Amino acid sequence: MPLAFSMKHPKIPLFEFLEAPAPPQNPMAHYERSETHVTLGIPRLGSIQVTHHSITVMAPDFQKCEDIRDRIGEWAQAQWYAAQGYRVMRGAAVGIHDTAVVILGDQRCGASSLAYCLSQRGWGLISDGLVIIDDAGIVQATADAVTLDANSAIAETPGSSRTKLKTARERIRIETNGHAEASIGHYVFVGVSRREGDLILNPISLDSNTELALESLRFQPLLTPTKSVAPISPGKAWLMARPIAGVDLTPFMPPELAAALMVTLTERLV
Repeated sequence: MPLAFSMKHPKIPLFEFLEAPAPPQNPMAHYERSETHVTLGIPRLGSIQVTHHSITVMAPDFQKCEDIRDRIGEWAQAQWYAAQGYRVMRGAAVGIHDTAVVILGDQRCGASSLAYCLSQRGWGLISDGLVIIDDAGIVQATADAVTLDANSAIAETPGSSRTKLKTARERIRIETNGHAEASIGHYVFVGVSRREGDLILNPISLDSNTELALESLRFQPLLTPTKSVAPISPGKAWLMARPIAGVDLTPFMPPELAAALMVTLTERLV
């Protein structure tokens, strides 16, 4: 009988633990895919199997189960949501005045740090790591904590809960102020400018090029979705780009970027 665990947030799919041998030592990750399930495993640690109905972590003991969940649990959640027809993108989302601001970009673009700083300034965290959007354009509330690199320079709120994760690089999870699910109001693409100078924070059109960028950031489902993938929801779009390395980056750290974004968006939130 699988053991269910980690249901802290009702929107996060239930993980189950099943005692099973870990994949044998191999230079490649263990991968299996069929019409009914997809499985990803790490040699000598464990595996996670995703179906349309469940996520099962398979490992020799509960400690390795938690380790494997920390390392590839987000991938499993992304595949589970995608299989339900949600639009799943990498990034973070915050909310204010019942409106969601979705922060997107390449991996390690700083979306989580920016979301955390905003959550400490009167906004609320809706999601981190994965942005889950339904076919009505509602961003699902799936997180009350952000995951940051352990050496992040972000100042934590005194007394905040901090958990060290067992991942390939040192990472921590920090609880913060949350926000309920909300309709998309804005998309913010975060990146780095190729030129020195000031922060770029400009409106961009939600045209075919922007929609292509949004589509490129979507997790592609490995299981056939149970319904059509949620369409791209309308909203205002913004480009936020800090200068390249080599200049004084102090004015472009996450707290300063959060302050700039607040000033720009507060009067434009719908």
